[in-house]
Amino acid sequence: MLTVSVVGGLVLYLGIRFWSTGPLVGVGFAIMMLPSVVQRWQAPMLGFVPGFTLFAFAANYTLRKYAWYAVALLVPLLHWHLVLMALYAYVLYRATRWPAYVVYPLAMGAEEWLRTWIGLGNFNMYQAGTFLFAWPTLTQAADLVGGLGLTVLYAVPLGFLAELARRRIDGPALTGGPPLVWGAGAALAVLVIVPGYGNWRLSQEPFQSGPRIAIVQPSQEHGVGRTQAVVQFQQSFTAQNVAAGAADLIVWPENSILRPYERSEDYQNVVKWLTSTKKTPLLFGAQSTDERGERPTASSLLVDESGEILGRYDKMFLFPFTERRVFTWLDHVWPQLSVQIRELTRRAWGVAPDGRPGRHASVHTLPVDGQEWKFWTPLCYDSCYSSIGREAVANGARFFINMTSEGWNGWGVLHNQMAVNTLRAVENRVGVARVGNTGISCFILPDGRLEKVLIGELGRRVLDKGVLIGRVKADERWPTFYARIGDLLDPLWPVLWLLATVFGFARRVWVG
Repeated sequence: MLTVSVVGGLVLYLGIRFWSTGPLVGVGFAIMMLPSVVQRWQAPMLGFVPGFTLFAFAANYTLRKYAWYAVALLVPLLHWHLVLMALYAYVLYRATRWPAYVVYPLAMGAEEWLRTWIGLGNFNMYQAGTFLFAWPTLTQAADLVGGLGLTVLYAVPLGFLAELARRRIDGPALTGGPPLVWGAGAALAVLVIVPGYGNWRLSQEPFQSGPRIAIVQPSQEHGVGRTQAVVQFQQSFTAQNVAAGAADLIVWPENSILRPYERSEDYQNVVKWLTSTKKTPLLFGAQSTDERGERPTASSLLVDESGEILGRYDKMFLFPFTERRVFTWLDHVWPQLSVQIRELTRRAWGVAPDGRPGRHASVHTLPVDGQEWKFWTPLCYDSCYSSIGREAVANGARFFINMTSEGWNGWGVLHNQMAVNTLRAVENRVGVARVGNTGISCFILPDGRLEKVLIGELGRRVLDKGVLIGRVKADERWPTFYARIGDLLDPLWPVLWLLATVFGFARRVWVG
């Protein structure tokens, strides 16, 4: 079992490390879950925890640049809840003895929905369905079932392969259940219908051209102490590389101004000079304060040519430790430990913020050639959540601009963020412009395909500065089926898992 776990972790690592190998993410999870359904083993945690732990440390090893304990403490705290996937499969299998091609979809769907409620900071990473993003024919069904639904569908053929392995390992004496032909039929149906629908959907073009957007990728080290230097660089770099009137909107990344912008006349003058010189509104990430003017809030601000703030969106999912406090209940239960946590955070990141998240997926409005374009600006981690993407579309958003500064966390987060933005595009049929401080910056079509990727001055996609100008695309076939019913569809998977588990145990008790 330990060998199975390590192999699964290695496959998961390969799936997240490279774009084209994204489907291996689901394969890695499926391998590590195998001990949950093999009667000879029945050790779900031993099958999952070692391999996943190795993967998590490898994917987040870049955190060591801040402090050694950032890796040692943050990785387990942020990822512990993903191992429950194996436990959900184990419980459901013990209750029902259903084949893996039924157990896997329900267990994986339940875990991926529940993780947003029980994880530290609602940490929602590495969904199996979203990592199909580099294979557009496989992701188009997300406009019907969402990224979570793709995980469930993908788990059917994965579960069939697991069922083949289970029957071989357990042998005839412990093998039972429906004939394999049923699982083969279900797996074949998924493998035919999903790409078939994808090919049909990809043929449904063209898209409507939206505003011209100038993406500025400054590739600067963000930090409160470097705010003035970062703003000065962004000002001069934008002035040199974006001609007046070349775009309908200039965009700087998240955390461009890590000071309370609305209280700083100096930074306001910088922005006003740039917008008036370029005759173009500027969208940028800034630090604001909550409605009481007290706790900090990461925001996106849209400022017009006169310097007036046209709109503001407050980040709804603040990252634990780096943007908001966690374990606040320790203030009353164990205050000394609470103080130590804040001190460790301050030593690693320079600050120990106590931010307040936003409450609504508010949208900005950009007038262009007599037409008003509404758009949403998910800040970094916000894009991981289908629910607020659907809320933004309900509020009229025609496209998204994902503003981010997550390059400090390495390739694992970069690839995850690319994946989720691609799926948000498909789920809602909206174009996405991604503006990263260190990359990856790009334009994503409403069908999830990459249209343009920013290549910096040194020829790199990441850790390089550059400017990319293009038109974001819109799709008139919005809102999609999933955008309309996603609030009902996504919770269906944990509900089905719970009902099946209760029914299974009740039946076993009843039958005796």
